[in-house]
Amino acid sequence: MTHESYHRYTDVLFQLVAICYCNKPRAHYPRFRVYRQAIGYFHSLCDAEGRLMECVAEVEKAKLSDRVYHDYYGFEIHELPFGATLSGGTQRTRTYLHDGSLWHESRASSIEDAGGVLEPFMGRKESECRFRVGDLVEVLRGDMVTLEVVHALPPSPERVKDIQHKIANAYAQELPEAHLQRLCELDYSDDSYVTLDGGESYMANHSHPLTTQLFPERLKIPPAIADNVNKIAIFSKYKSDVTMVLPSSGILNKEIANVANELNPDAKFIDDLLIKMSVEEVREMILLPNSIFRKKYNNRKAFEMALNKFDTYSERMGDTFRTHFIKDNKLREVIEQTIRIEWNTVAKYFDAINDRYIFIVDDGTEDKESVIDLREEILTYYSPKSITVLTLFADKFDNKTKKKLLTLKKNY
Repeated sequence: MTHESYHRYTDVLFQLVAICYCNKPRAHYPRFRVYRQAIGYFHSLCDAEGRLMECVAEVEKAKLSDRVYHDYYGFEIHELPFGATLSGGTQRTRTYLHDGSLWHESRASSIEDAGGVLEPFMGRKESECRFRVGDLVEVLRGDMVTLEVVHALPPSPERVKDIQHKIANAYAQELPEAHLQRLCELDYSDDSYVTLDGGESYMANHSHPLTTQLFPERLKIPPAIADNVNKIAIFSKYKSDVTMVLPSSGILNKEIANVANELNPDAKFIDDLLIKMSVEEVREMILLPNSIFRKKYNNRKAFEMALNKFDTYSERMGDTFRTHFIKDNKLREVIEQTIRIEWNTVAKYFDAINDRYIFIVDDGTEDKESVIDLREEILTYYSPKSITVLTLFADKFDNKTKKKLLTLKKNY
């Protein structure tokens, strides 16, 4: 696939804009107002940044002499080409904090070049992102700043290539090459985070602010807002394939699980405990005349070798069958298929849990052993990639219970 080249403008000027608090003493979360003030236009970025630092210094002098001064929230420097149709766009936008330190720089122009080509966005490495998933941030939109939670980072270079590859494969037979190229390319609008503002659902309350719209949170957070955003931050950090909820007489577990599902709607939801199965029961399934095990190992030598392997692994299990003790991947897969046919109670979750990231929710209102029991049962029958436990009242665990959890983690 050939690519149209973007040609960067070289004849440009630099506009310095100050962002000021409307009333800093009264600014508070979840949102407050700011206003913009154009400071001037400059021939070079160096000149614009020099004037920016003069503005910062003037404020410091004014504070010492009790003179009136601007409460700067931050600054923007816009790189604007001569002769281009701007329509509110810039070739580059750089944002600065109130002290003049550079904060963000856009990676792609929002203005087409002279040939009508937009600069492609090639991705932003995680190390180049100021924030991480779960961080509280201030998002600047026009004259309003809101407190939000980071849910996802801008696409990495690897992610961009993956997106382009998938689009190309999906539409290769349907579109002309020129159209396909434009469809595959990401642009300035993709240099963005996903943030949540603490509303009722993910779809209604997520947004995609540009990287240059995000600033660090810097005001005191009221307790009521902190409770809400921290709840969202917890679930933004833990992306799982499966959300498991311990049975509870209270309603907290279900409420927490609902939040988890809204933020991670693709995760499978499981709210029933698993059932224990003995080594002897599994062995009986293997020995059944028409078992999958016999069909896979369909000659005497292969069957006996596989059965001996199973018996060897079983010696480490005790009485209860534990899938993750089967280290031979092929043998484990055959045993799983055998159980799947013979005992659906356990088998129905094989695909959901094996090689998946599991997130367990525990509101802490029930028996302190319950979360340990669930983890033991998961590790007994399945082989997940990881298990993360969220318990709201970690202090309920005494030293003996904590030791059990650590032992489970070590054994796993």
